[in-house]
Amino acid sequence: ALAALPASRGYGNLLTTVSGIQANGTQNGGINPTMVFFTSRGGRSNEGTIQLDGMNVGSAFNGGGVAGYTYDTGNAAEVQLTVAGGLGEADRGGPQFNIVPKTGGNAFSGTYFGNLAGSWSQGNNVDAELKSFGIPSPTKIIKNWDTSFALGGPIKRDRIWFYAVARTIGEYTDIAGRFGNLNAGDPAKWNYVVDNSITSRTSNSRKIIGARVTGQISERNKVSAYYDYQAICSGSSYAKDADQCRVRGDDWIAVYGFGTWSPESSMAAAGGDHIEQFTYSAPLTNKLLIEAAFSQFYSNWSPTAPQGALNYEPFIPVQERSIAGGVPVPNMVYHGYAGLNNNHQTHNVWRASAAYVTGAHSMKVGYQAAYEVTDIFGDFATHGLQYRFNAGVPDQITQRITKWQQANRTRWDAFYIQDQWTRNKLTVQGALRYERAWSFFPEGLNGLLTDSVFGGPVHTLPEAKGVNSYNDIAPRMGMAYDVFGNGKTAIKVNLS
Repeated sequence: ALAALPASRGYGNLLTTVSGIQANGTQNGGINPTMVFFTSRGGRSNEGTIQLDGMNVGSAFNGGGVAGYTYDTGNAAEVQLTVAGGLGEADRGGPQFNIVPKTGGNAFSGTYFGNLAGSWSQGNNVDAELKSFGIPSPTKIIKNWDTSFALGGPIKRDRIWFYAVARTIGEYTDIAGRFGNLNAGDPAKWNYVVDNSITSRTSNSRKIIGARVTGQISERNKVSAYYDYQAICSGSSYAKDADQCRVRGDDWIAVYGFGTWSPESSMAAAGGDHIEQFTYSAPLTNKLLIEAAFSQFYSNWSPTAPQGALNYEPFIPVQERSIAGGVPVPNMVYHGYAGLNNNHQTHNVWRASAAYVTGAHSMKVGYQAAYEVTDIFGDFATHGLQYRFNAGVPDQITQRITKWQQANRTRWDAFYIQDQWTRNKLTVQGALRYERAWSFFPEGLNGLLTDSVFGGPVHTLPEAKGVNSYNDIAPRMGMAYDVFGNGKTAIKVNLS
């Protein structure tokens, strides 16, 4: 049923089908999946989490819920969404979207998926009359695609299986009303003048490979390993003769995915993200199950100056606040490389649990932990300057220290016990969770990493403690009553 939905193969579009979920960013999904923050029942906008096989694979900061990763929902064995009411094993009260990857089996099977759009698939009802009122032509699709091939089967029958996926996904889109700057590269001219011979476009693509291997090492012991790698290419070079993952054309330049930048001020990104996981499970009896797992999500979000960028003096970036200054949109940056704050992050989580299940009773005890690594740094021109104009009149100067970095490390551990009983139409559940979290700022990774015009010589800070005393004990309780005994109408109460 999920495969039949006329939407991109991303979790955001699936969230829109669930009542009680509030999500932002789904309107921009198109054919390609995008990062979507979500919550439920009026909670914090970023408290929803993405999980892979029950382990958090979101960012290591900003709530740790989601990331710009292309999570593969199209090749999942199943997806599970918990809106609320999680017991002791839930690390927060918000919704959890869990993707369970396929594992393969004793028979070889595969699937191919292809999705393609272009200018030939797009309509346009902006005629000459509408243009006379100042309405521009809509954003033009150049090419959007999503294609994948998946294959699963036995490596050794009844003992070892695999499931592997290869996928490429991307979009090229002309930005309506956005063009190059005729004065780009001229240090003596500080105003933006439209160059209709150069169009601005967004260009983003990913090449993805992933595989999961599962082994039944004995009658009661099973292990699995999962690895997914995504090669990223966003934006383009500024120079025509560059050696970059995407080189600009004669009549177009690709700007980075968001922001109001003229082509000479934009960024480009090329790198790789990955997820790796290892799991172990052992049903010791027909009622007792032991599980353990480790997961790592690594993200290298680092848009930087493209080859040929004007990231040196005298090309100081200028932010024009008003369209009266000649720019097509307010707050557009032009004249020089704008720069951006980037980050590298690693989200490591691990868990172990024992579950005892009978027909009407289930009990679980477990341990969870995480170690989160975040490095945030500024990628700006070494001159450290940016000017701001208002209708062509300078009104502000920004001076930055470069190159700086902020690094922090966060660790938390949790222990929980939960129990659930069902008797006739009534189900009662309860849990207790203890959690401790602490953080620190590592030595030599916070401060000024290179000599700076405005910051002086290199200077880094010694190790410093962050949060060191967060201890939380959370009781959680719930009840569900099946009114008619047919599983269709229930009264539910949760307290957490």
